[in-house]
Amino acid sequence: MREEPSLKSKTIRKLPIVTPIIVISVTSESSIVNNYEEKWVEISYKINGKKEKGYVWGGLLAKTFVKLPEDIVLVGIT
Repeated sequence: MREEPSLKSKTIRKLPIVTPIIVISVTSESSIVNNYEEKWVEISYKINGKKEKGYVWGGLLAKTFVKLPEDIVLVGIT
């Protein structure tokens, strides 16, 4: 998670995989990583009861999920 929607922006925190987040907005800024272009997403989440905000490159977010009886399968990019 970064302070601003840019690969050059300071990293605030590394979120563990499957961290639940709330999408605040999708920005107009985008970045290309490994020939894949995605917009930046402003997010919030809670850690130790405190809400934090920041930006995540959209290619790192799961696009959807499937809940199975014993697991959750996240679907994103490779």
